[in-house]
Amino acid sequence: MSDFVAGPYTATYDGADLGLTTQGFTVSHEFFKRMITGDQFGDGPVNAVYRGRAQFVEFESLEAEKAGVFALAEPYGSSGTNLISGNIGQFDVAAGDGSGTCAGVAKQLVLTKVATSCATPVSLTFPLAILAEGYPVRALYGQDLRTIPLRMRVYPNSVGLFGTRA
Repeated sequence: MSDFVAGPYTATYDGADLGLTTQGFTVSHEFFKRMITGDQFGDGPVNAVYRGRAQFVEFESLEAEKAGVFALAEPYGSSGTNLISGNIGQFDVAAGDGSGTCAGVAKQLVLTKVATSCATPVSLTFPLAILAEGYPVRALYGQDLRTIPLRMRVYPNSVGLFGTRA
């Protein structure tokens, strides 16, 4: 018997549907380490100190005009507007008392398997997701289907949890 897993997922961002994707969702992470080197082995590491982790979710949207895709692609703008600079100094995750610009703009991303699918897990919930920094949002305005490739950074909550699987 094999442990193959396949099946489609739907997604919401802050409760808004993200619509269809080209290939589903890719969840990835990377670890950060401080490499320890010594003169005995030159630049070759002899040990490392774990310094944290980064979590990401990537997908390519087939429905560029979905409200959830729009909200995700313009996290710092005013509701319903785009092509503006947005709120300079806005925090991604709530800071201070959580009021005003300290409220944070990261929202909950939920991936849910399609009911008839054999996919596991049933759902993945990332409470603090936002468009990843340095990732260009590209949308084709032309005669072909408008797709938007997106990459989201997922922040950990106050106890270091990036999300949950159910």
